[in-house]
Amino acid sequence: GPGGEPEIGVVWPGRAAFPDFTDPAARRWWAEQYRMLVGSGVGGVWHDMNEPTSISLFGDPTLPLATRHHFEGRGADHAEAHNVYGLLMNGAGYSGLERARPGSRPFVLSRSGWAGNQRWAWNWTGDVETSWEGLRQQVATVVGLGLSGIAFAGSDIGGFSGVPDPELYLRWLQLSVFFGLCRTHSVVGAPSREPWRFPEPYRGVVASWIRLRYRLLPYLYSLARQAHEEGAPLVRPRWWPAPGRPPATDPSSEWEDADDTFLVGDALLVAPVTAPGATTRLVRLPSGPWRTWWGHDRGGSVAGGVEAQAPIGRIPVFARGGTILPLDDGWAEPDGPCALEGDASLGSSSGALGPVDADHAPRLLAFHCWPENGAASGWAVDDAGDGDGPVRRDRLVLSGAHTGGSAVLRWERRGDFPAPGRVRVVVHGFTLGSAAADGAVLSVQGASLECAPFDELRLEGLNPA
Repeated sequence: GPGGEPEIGVVWPGRAAFPDFTDPAARRWWAEQYRMLVGSGVGGVWHDMNEPTSISLFGDPTLPLATRHHFEGRGADHAEAHNVYGLLMNGAGYSGLERARPGSRPFVLSRSGWAGNQRWAWNWTGDVETSWEGLRQQVATVVGLGLSGIAFAGSDIGGFSGVPDPELYLRWLQLSVFFGLCRTHSVVGAPSREPWRFPEPYRGVVASWIRLRYRLLPYLYSLARQAHEEGAPLVRPRWWPAPGRPPATDPSSEWEDADDTFLVGDALLVAPVTAPGATTRLVRLPSGPWRTWWGHDRGGSVAGGVEAQAPIGRIPVFARGGTILPLDDGWAEPDGPCALEGDASLGSSSGALGPVDADHAPRLLAFHCWPENGAASGWAVDDAGDGDGPVRRDRLVLSGAHTGGSAVLRWERRGDFPAPGRVRVVVHGFTLGSAAADGAVLSVQGASLECAPFDELRLEGLNPA
């Protein structure tokens, strides 16, 4: 406190003292506390209420502004220390996990932070209202966080403060599977909302969207590496410049009346449903060629955009033409609402969910190609999923994908992390007559094939699907 005594507040466990994270000695002490947690099997930590917040019936719910802080030896009050409190706590937590688990990547999820927080922690959008308005706000909030350097973020699926009906929960989940952070969470005392607790037909659709989340992991993991190396967020505004093209001279013209759509990397455009009972929605597509993600949804062009189908099992998603996207087709569900073009060739056996663990490794790495003017390209990054070991960087280039043509897909691999033993290739919009990988003849099934890793894949007899 102002006289140097410990500052006592009230948080979820009851009365609590607040460490002074502006003091290096306090940060070192705090970091040591994680050894016990890690020794008990904890793999990551969640820093909540670290604005800091002290629960209060009235007044400012934080520490008294006259509270004294060490502030690296020069001294300051809480009015100056408040905004960096969460940032310094996250840095101490990261350091503690790093020392307690050498060779592993620390994971810290934090409610608060400050400029530079992305070095230490992920964030979520806090105690969001359970409402359709709360759902709609998540797009602008997560996009804004990404543009501010906070690349890894998400929201509480279904909102925090209330009880979502099945439709609202599902629509929130359909949005969240494309965010860096995808989790369900709610206020203490709210009814349980585990995904399997919702009635049919919602329960089955929820399961399909969770499968899609796992299917997206090779792409999301690659974007996470890009965010780490370049600072580009996973979730981007619609005006984000396309690869090889200059940025829009007036980004507001691309974003106007479209703050509920967003890009995931460069390859996907997502248009969530944010109104109850909606089964279609208008989508304003950014400049450039776009293809519907769902092969059976063609939609129709209307003034100002595309009137896209949005039944309860799907939201409009578009893939950029000329893109090659890495997915995990081991999670595909050929007969489910999230089925993609070409999934039927996988057969019903892929419908088994199987065990889910912390390993991100793809069950069946797949390269989905959406040719534009006969060409497509893409990239992916993979590693062991933890630590700083070997990395593999993939570059894929497809050329000659014309009707009746002879297409070639080249796969350049750099780095020491090995490729999986088997991969799948899907060329959307075509059926394949024959194929050969590095000279070895392969069997094809419609638009797809499976084979061992290759340097050059030749595709013959392409015909429109």
